[in-house]
Amino acid sequence: SGRTPKENLSSSKDMSHYLKYFSDFKDRDNNSLRLEIYTTNTNGTASEVKLLSDAMSIEYSADSIFQPLRTSGASINIFTEDLLTDIFSGGRFDTLVKIYRNSALFWAGFATPNIYSQSYVKQWDTLTLECIDMLAQLDKIDYTYIHKADAVGIFSFMDVISHCIDAADPVHVITDMYVDN
Repeated sequence: SGRTPKENLSSSKDMSHYLKYFSDFKDRDNNSLRLEIYTTNTNGTASEVKLLSDAMSIEYSADSIFQPLRTSGASINIFTEDLLTDIFSGGRFDTLVKIYRNSALFWAGFATPNIYSQSYVKQWDTLTLECIDMLAQLDKIDYTYIHKADAVGIFSFMDVISHCIDAADPVHVITDMYVDN
């Protein structure tokens, strides 16, 4: 697709992610898709992974028409004979997943800290990586008070929303926020 793997994702104060795995492919509509999986492990270089024919699916939650946030989850089906131990983590923000469509960021989130099983025998096997988007992380984060040097206990709605998004997106993938009156 002409894109070269990025070696280091822009980092936040306390966390850097490094590109470990990627895959380029086309969808049914001939869109160019690129999967990038980043981890906090700095060892090694990025390598290409094979995906199944049903490479990934993204599902949006819609429990109710009145649901205030519409979050999503992605399932990525990797076909590998190697142990991909880098992506197995108990940390909520350790494995970052980005999906690009026609070179534009289409979806981003983190792998869920689940129990994954993979054979220790070197044979081709399917590994499904389950992920949730940045906003879905909010459900798992306790609210903390805002500490700003220039404010004394009164904060705007935008301050509160920005504070929550910073907690759910420590690597700052979300770069723009729009508010409509």
